[in-house]
Amino acid sequence: ILVIMAGTLSNPTVEVVTTIICMNITGIIFIFSSGASVAVCVKIGAALGAAKVSTTKSIIRGGLAICLVQWAVVSTIILYGPVRHHLYLLFAPPSTTPATNSLQIKNNVETIVIIIVIQQFFDAIKELENGVLRGGGRQFLGLLTSFIAYAVVLLPAAYILGFQKFDQTWAPGALGFFSAALVASVVHALLNTILILTTNWKREVKRVLKSHSRASAEEDDRKKRAAERRAAESKVAGVVSPTC
Repeated sequence: ILVIMAGTLSNPTVEVVTTIICMNITGIIFIFSSGASVAVCVKIGAALGAAKVSTTKSIIRGGLAICLVQWAVVSTIILYGPVRHHLYLLFAPPSTTPATNSLQIKNNVETIVIIIVIQQFFDAIKELENGVLRGGGRQFLGLLTSFIAYAVVLLPAAYILGFQKFDQTWAPGALGFFSAALVASVVHALLNTILILTTNWKREVKRVLKSHSRASAEEDDRKKRAAERRAAESKVAGVVSPTC
């Protein structure tokens, strides 16, 4: 959606290329916290299933520490002077764009990458907490916070900043889009943090065990019906076979 919005700006070539480059840089940083989120999701599910409340809390703290260390390492590399100044060349070498556009893209990316690094700090937190919510079987809450952050906050803020509405001019174009993404990530991380901090883990253990018991009972019932059906089929086959 941001790329489509960039295509309607006054200088669409520069803004679209800048937006795509910055989205790729965002993806490079985000992939590390995404992997940690999956790992935490699995560990949280196992800990709740084993009724280990203290282990659940340790997993959250450990996962958060790993996420932030990964963020710090990757962000330091990206913000390192020679890397930041030439990062755009990975996606838009001078041979593919006019010299004027290339210089504008370079300057835009150098500025926006600082915002991206800050935004990914909050993204790392919210993504790890998304893993916690998924591991506890509360995906709906994660979906709700994502909707609020991106549909309610990001898109309107990107439109207002990027298109310089309400007489503001401090973050035009792609800069405004990623400034809005920063605001959305802060809101998302805050909402997820509130959910995690207000979670009663003992109650969550009981809920998970109850759900597991119900699922096990349904599975046992399904297996029992399948066995009875096979037995009935075997009995019918035994009666019919001599007549044939």
